Amino acid sequence: TRMEPTQTCALPICGLHSGESLGNQLTLSRAAIWKQIQQLRTMDLHIESVPAKGYRIEGGLNLLQASRIVQGCEQEIRNRIGELEVFLKIDSTNSHLMGRTARNVDQIDVCFSEYQSAGRGRRGRQWVSPLASNLYFSIGVHFNSGLTGLDGLSLVVGVAIVRALKKLEVERLQLKWPNDVQYKGKKLSGVLVEMKGEADGPCYCVIGIGVNVNMPSSAHEAIDQPWTDLINGASMRVERNQLAATLLNEIIPALDLFERQGLSPFVDDWHQHDACLGQRIQLVQPHQTVSGIGRGIHADGSLLLEVDGALSQYRFGEVSVRIAS
Repeated sequence: TRMEPTQTCALPICGLHSGESLGNQLTLSRAAIWKQIQQLRTMDLHIESVPAKGYRIEGGLNLLQASRIVQGCEQEIRNRIGELEVFLKIDSTNSHLMGRTARNVDQIDVCFSEYQSAGRGRRGRQWVSPLASNLYFSIGVHFNSGLTGLDGLSLVVGVAIVRALKKLEVERLQLKWPNDVQYKGKKLSGVLVEMKGEADGPCYCVIGIGVNVNMPSSAHEAIDQPWTDLINGASMRVERNQLAATLLNEIIPALDLFERQGLSPFVDDWHQHDACLGQRIQLVQPHQTVSGIGRGIHADGSLLLEVDGALSQYRFGEVSVRIAS
């Protein structure tokens, strides 16, 4: 588990604690404690201050621990993971793994962070990443099929996320092409895939995943689309280390199956949860907007849209999808 030296001050999770008692526990001055608290607040962590009594974090913190995540993984998944890191703060888990040099191509690397200062979503959007509230992680995996054979990868990951959440008894989930998981029509999770390598040879993919678990109210204004989370939206009691392990137990085997058989084993599950299937939707492109009826996905992962009675395909990176009102 990795944490930056300036970020290792963690507040006790219950009751009120004075600056003096925290300073004694951590061998820091009260001024230094105050600076640490201000730094944590810049990461969207709500710390309550009660005059003459001290500080507390309402509801406490459920911090990620690499050992607990690994412990929750099935043995075959543990064998596939080369390294699993947990940061308290990082710019972007995707950037961290994309910047690595070549490692063991037979193993998968995983990077979690409690906070991202430059988290990214699709098409350059910011991924809002308040401290210790949700899950932000990336998976680095090698494929031999080449970049041209990886169309549909984000769809596979979306299906795996749905399978994992259903094991935790979350229902009413939908998949919105090409990279969103929704609950009751609101965004719950997103996927960002980045790649480097050869068009028809070995390549390295980093799959960034965000899952809204317990989004603080302070983050509401920074999100520009309807969203929800597991605790407040889906009324799910969740321990984040268990959730992380459950997701890895579904996503990693899905990646291995995708390497062997492509998208076909996942198409039925996608159509079962397709938020756009049979819906009148709009596809917004840089220079035009196309309206039509969603007709599922093609075997290569492209979106099928019926426009004026004719069926057309739209591939990744060209469009975003909005269900028309």
